Amino acid sequence: MHNPFPSGSPTVSTTPDFSKLIAPGSDSDLPLSDAITKLVTMEQFNLAFAIYCGWSVIAWLSHMAGMVSISMQTAVTNLIGICATNVLFFTIARSQAPHRPSEEITALAQSVVGIAWATLFTFMSSGSHELSIGIYASVLLFAMLRVRRNVLNRLTVFAVSSYLTIFIIKMLTREPPSITPASLVQILIFISIMLCLVGTGRYVYRHYNRIKGEYSQLQQRFRSEYAGSGVNSVNRRYILDLLARHKGRTDRSNITFCICIFNADYVDMTTLKPQQDVKRLALRNVEAVIRAELRDMDSLNGTSSHDCFEAYSEKTFIAILPDTNLTGAQCAAERIITTATMQDDIIDNHTRLCGGVAEYRRGEIISVLLERAEEALNTARALNTSCVCISGHSPPKKYNAAVVRLKTSRR
Repeated sequence: MHNPFPSGSPTVSTTPDFSKLIAPGSDSDLPLSDAITKLVTMEQFNLAFAIYCGWSVIAWLSHMAGMVSISMQTAVTNLIGICATNVLFFTIARSQAPHRPSEEITALAQSVVGIAWATLFTFMSSGSHELSIGIYASVLLFAMLRVRRNVLNRLTVFAVSSYLTIFIIKMLTREPPSITPASLVQILIFISIMLCLVGTGRYVYRHYNRIKGEYSQLQQRFRSEYAGSGVNSVNRRYILDLLARHKGRTDRSNITFCICIFNADYVDMTTLKPQQDVKRLALRNVEAVIRAELRDMDSLNGTSSHDCFEAYSEKTFIAILPDTNLTGAQCAAERIITTATMQDDIIDNHTRLCGGVAEYRRGEIISVLLERAEEALNTARALNTSCVCISGHSPPKKYNAAVVRLKTSRR
């Protein structure tokens, strides 16, 4: 009897190996969540740095055109300070997760520093009214959706108060001190633009929260469909598509494949809610045993959403065994049942694990193949013990294990 599954076959992990998604040369020893957070922080720094560079070039061009007047010493001082600020934020963005502040705090700090540099530039230059408005507005736009709405409002108040303070100081330092109507119009324009940004931010935040809520609902719906037992669930559709591909390959090459459907039942379905966690844990242990006994070729990759072994319904799992005849599939299923029943911490006196095996017959439609495997599984479950039944064969091999109806959701 040929056994295509050696007992020492490697375990197929049910946890996605996201570390492979990190590009070579990056911090591959970091968890995926930390790598994604670092990537977002770097993108945030790059945007802020681009804003600094853009306005610095515009300020230089305005000075060359005679529209803005600023001394060389002041310009160099500002550039050195801006470069030091960006070096600081670059160091923060590249730091490790335990030492790196959150994205919102980093964005808030960048916005406050940006307003401070805009205020200093406004104070040290002359004729920079329009340029200052653009710098303040770009800082607030940078902070929008990166900080909370009330924080954005406070940043707006800080920007307006800073600009007004500098404006009043410059008016009072004139000889003689005076405030011209043109200056008042400039203040009104600045305040109007800031108020427009506040109103726009309110609109953006409201729609952002609505879209975020709809996205959360779509995520929950996807999870329920993915883990659900309905015929139209994402997982079942994937399995049917995978079976269709194996069917086409077998019809062309005449290399057969088999499917094994396993079911873990718990005897008492009226237990208290705290024991439901025990049932879910038992089902996960059963799933781990089955995965450990499968070959590497029975899995397309290490992620749980693309395994040949998948949750077929709420408490039923299906393993697709390519290049395997009925004898090999029977040996694999029997070994899985034997391994599970020999481990008391997995199959106890309240659990039974049954399996149904069917081999694809050339030209057969997928629904008939699944019906034959499910009929074999139902025959095994009717025996009230852990066992395996083969489609079109009897009697099944029996094992001493108690019955359990395990109702849990797929991991």
